[in-house]
Parts: sequence; structure tokens; C-alpha cells
Amino acid sequence: MKQNDEYTELWQHETLTCIASFYGKNDMVYVARFRDGIMLSQNNAELNKSNLTLGSYSQINAFLELINNQWVNRFDIIVHLRRKVVCRYHIKSVTDAHVTFFRDK
Repeated sequence: MKQNDEYTELWQHETLTCIASFYGKNDMVYVARFRDGIMLSQNNAELNKSNLTLGSYSQINAFLELINNQWVNRFDIIVHLRRKVVCRYHIKSVTDAHVTFFRDK
């Protein structure tokens, strides 16, 4: 939280979890290429334009999935993206208010 004379800001750090699944011919090649690509600084710079950054990613997991009565390979990777959300409230601090407290005698 950040506060000054004009407003108060509430800072929150969020994590977005995304799952990418790869199917078909060369699926293992593409998931590995995706994993390698998300680590490149130029790709993280593109995420930064949307106020996102790469947090972490999982290992590549292999699964079998039944599609149209046929078992096919599927490779998944989980990617965690982070972002900072700032909410600005135009309120002043209680200590800035001119208040007089009265006591009963």
C-alpha cells in the first residue's frame, strides 16, 4: 500500500495459471519449443506490454486422451504469469483530517 496527500494506492500481485496442450504430429517438438520460447527475454518483453511477466512453468507432462474412439498423445505444460494490479483510491489519511475528540467528564 502506498499513500500520499492526494490518494492511496493498494498494490496486489496476482498469478494467472495457464495450461497449454499440444496434440498431433511433432507435439513433443512443439511443446519443447514453446517451453524454450517463453524463457526468451524478447517474448517476456511482449508480455510486459500487457503488464504481465513469466513467473514459472511446470515440467512437460504426457497424457493419453481418447478422441473419436482413438487414443492420442497429449503434452501439457502449465505456465504461471504474474501481474501487479494497482487500485487508486482518492481518499485522504485519517491523520490528515481536522478532528477534535471530546471526552465526557
